[in-house]
Amino acid sequence: MVWAAFTAQGTLHLEFIEGTMTSGSYKKLMERIIVPFVLNSDENFIYQQDNASVHVNGEMRGFFEGKGVPVLDWPSCSPDLNPMENLWGWIVQKVYDQCISYRSKKDLKNAILDTWRNIPLNLLKKYYVSMQKRCHGIIKSLGERINY
Repeated sequence: MVWAAFTAQGTLHLEFIEGTMTSGSYKKLMERIIVPFVLNSDENFIYQQDNASVHVNGEMRGFFEGKGVPVLDWPSCSPDLNPMENLWGWIVQKVYDQCISYRSKKDLKNAILDTWRNIPLNLLKKYYVSMQKRCHGIIKSLGERINY
């Protein structure tokens, strides 16, 4: 599994997760990456995550609240609203460009990392800016799925 975060200013972090993500492992990841970022940022920051149970259970809600990390309320089953889904699609396209096949897990991880390090800033900004349009689209469609 791969976890990653980005902002309109650039990539924040990418990490390969071995095994299953638990609330405990997710909390440790948040303590290492997201909490310091929020506490050291001068920007008005809201953390967006999907609705995986390890992300949104009571323990994690209390954790984020206690650490002062604002979390965006998020509808379930809404990948059309999540710019990270678009970014993953872009990464997969680059990693497997020209039908490349990798000989090992390590080679694949290296290709993902190389692609992550070379994401154009204008692409991240485009996905970030698209959030307002996405939200307006959902409102206009009365909560129905939109094409993003």
